[in-house]
Amino acid sequence: MSVPEKILLSGLSRGDLEALTECLLGFRSHRLTRWEKGVLAACAIFAMASHMSHIALGAGLVVVIVAFRCFRCTATARLPVLILILGIGSVPTANWLAAGQFKFTPGGQTFIFGRLV
Repeated sequence: MSVPEKILLSGLSRGDLEALTECLLGFRSHRLTRWEKGVLAACAIFAMASHMSHIALGAGLVVVIVAFRCFRCTATARLPVLILILGIGSVPTANWLAAGQFKFTPGGQTFIFGRLV
C-alpha cells in the first residue's frame, strides 16, 4: 500500500491534514521539492475553504511557526503565511461557488437547527 493510500485510509480529517501540511511547510520545507510544496499548499487551502474553523487552526499554527522562527532559525514562515492569506480568500470564493454569495459562511439557521438535533 502506498503512502497516500495509507493517509487516506487512516482516517485523517481535513483539520488534521491542514495541521500536518502547515507543520511540514513551516519546519521541514527545505526537505521538500517544489512539487510537494505545491500539493501540500493546495491541500491546506482546500481544508481552509471547506470549514471556517480551519482558518483559526491555520492562524494558530502560523503564530506558532513565527514564534519558533524568532527563536530557532530552522522554521520558515513565508509559505504558511501565504497559505493562510490564500485560505482566508478561498472561503468567500467557495461560498460564492456553492451559494452564490461572495461572503464568509453565515452562521444562521444551520447552527440553530444543529443545536436542536
